[in-house]
Amino acid sequence: MNCSEAETLIAAQLDGELDAMRGRGLVAHLAGCAACAAERASLVELKARIGGAAPYHRAPPPLRHEVERLLVDAAHREPPPWRATAPSRRVFAAGALAGAATLGIGWLAGAAWLEWRDDSDLAHLLVDAHVRATLGEHRIDVASSDQHTVKPWLSARLDYSPAIVEAPVEGVTLVGARIEAIERQRIATLVYRYRAHWIDVFVRPGGRVAAAETARTIRGFNVVQASGDGMEWRAVSDAGLDVLQRLVARLARTPAQQP
Repeated sequence: MNCSEAETLIAAQLDGELDAMRGRGLVAHLAGCAACAAERASLVELKARIGGAAPYHRAPPPLRHEVERLLVDAAHREPPPWRATAPSRRVFAAGALAGAATLGIGWLAGAAWLEWRDDSDLAHLLVDAHVRATLGEHRIDVASSDQHTVKPWLSARLDYSPAIVEAPVEGVTLVGARIEAIERQRIATLVYRYRAHWIDVFVRPGGRVAAAETARTIRGFNVVQASGDGMEWRAVSDAGLDVLQRLVARLARTPAQQP
């Protein structure tokens, strides 16, 4: 079993949908592949976090009993909707509209929650990428403090071109860039230095970032985000929140097309 095959089976295993034969093959592969084992561990953690945070509301017994009674009555007494009389059709339509309104409210609430969860999960992935780059000493693919070197390098490898600012705020300087693969998307990563701190600024196209949190701390690293000029900016570092907030705010205000 190769890594590509294992990747498709990990989710099935976690959902209890993997047969015994392929399950044994996956276990054997994970025992010898640190990358796939780490991927499975990440999914286990993600599943636990979603399970712990997902809202669940049980209908109170009176409401449940009333709905069940109405369903039984409808099954035994009411003709099918397409054969109903005019009054019955109006009742059916009213019920359908009420149901649609309830589903609409639920969908909006669910969409907002999923947006927040997606953004939170992305923040954890970016911290992981920052740690990997630091520990692996592969922080930079193109080493330069010149925007006229970094910007063309990124543009030649991506289908978008983020703004590049060499010294966006006092004490913060550009030292290069690299490209990270996050959630199967290639993302421009600008690398800055602030005193002894390395700062990764992950940039990708997007109209806005989730408004739930613009700053958070994950495993001791600060994550700050902003949006502007059609781009999403997320800075990850052990530098102070105030520095990162000023940094992403400055970058988000910079037009992508610079003179």
